[in-house]
Amino acid sequence: MKLQIGTRVKFLNDVGGGIVRGFQDDKIVLVETDDGFEMPVLSTDLIVEEELGKALKAKNNTSITRTQ
Repeated sequence: MKLQIGTRVKFLNDVGGGIVRGFQDDKIVLVETDDGFEMPVLSTDLIVEEELGKALKAKNNTSITRTQ
């Protein structure tokens, strides 16, 4: 999913996340954190929350077969 204003994101290398509020340039996204602060973050350091949920769901749906 492409980042857009209003998209809910999580930080890839840090705890927390927020909502995309704008863009400084092609690589820098302005994220309003859950604490209400706006901070510039590299777009490559963000995960769209919807995509994160899909990945976790897919991981949980993978079944492991045990053979004896």
